[in-house]
Parts: sequence; structure tokens; C-alpha cells
Amino acid sequence: MTPAVFALGLALLLPSAPNLKPAAADEPPVLRGEVADWSAIGNYPKVIGSQKVLRDLAGRWGVENVPDVDFRRYVLVVATTLGPELKLETVVDEKGNLEFAARSLIPPGYRVGALSFGIKPVERRAVKTAFGQSLPTD
Repeated sequence: MTPAVFALGLALLLPSAPNLKPAAADEPPVLRGEVADWSAIGNYPKVIGSQKVLRDLAGRWGVENVPDVDFRRYVLVVATTLGPELKLETVVDEKGNLEFAARSLIPPGYRVGALSFGIKPVERRAVKTAFGQSLPTD
């Protein structure tokens, strides 16, 4: 018996793999959107540490589908821009201080009509402070 025939026979005897579903990702999604009413922007937290604060901000900014976030595992960073798209880059330094850069991606000829926002989750485990200040607890 050749090795190829042996492998084929063995494959036929083995049960097929069950239909496995991918595990549900528990990381909250990055929220993006626009706020047409500039007066609704007001003062907003750069870091969110509770579902209540997230829901309050989402209500002001007109975010309809607010995900439930496990704030024991994550904090959310928030930024706004005049451009149509926002790229949030987060960095946690060796001391555990969270910093982030928000870069606006503005195409040529774009006319500002609304403020864009981004709300991004960051795992809390390595974060001790944000922008040199204690993390919010509420």
C-alpha cells in the first residue's frame, strides 16, 4: 500500500470536524459618527470609565446603538475632529500612562458640515493613568 492510499483510507475513517462557530469577540466596537449640532459637542470626557457616562455622551451626540462595555476590562478614549474621518492611535507607555493621537483624514475639497467623533476601547490591564491623571471611576 502506498503512503497516499494509506492517508486517503485514514482520512475516510476519521470523523469529520464539527461545525465550530467562532468565539464571540467581547471587545467593544470602535464607535464612529458625526454630530451635526456643534453645540451638542460641549465638554466631553477624553476617557470614559462607566456605562452611565458613555450613555450620557451617546445621548447628547445622537448615538443610537450604545454597546454594553465591561469597564472592569476596558476604558474608552474619545476624540473629535472637523474632518469626515478620524484615526485614533493609542499608546500606553512603560509607566502605564495612556496617551492617544487623533488624526483627521480630510480629503481634498472636503467642506466641513459636521464634527466627526471616535470612541475607542483600550484594555485597562496595562493602563494606570490617562494623560497623567487617574482613570475615571464613574
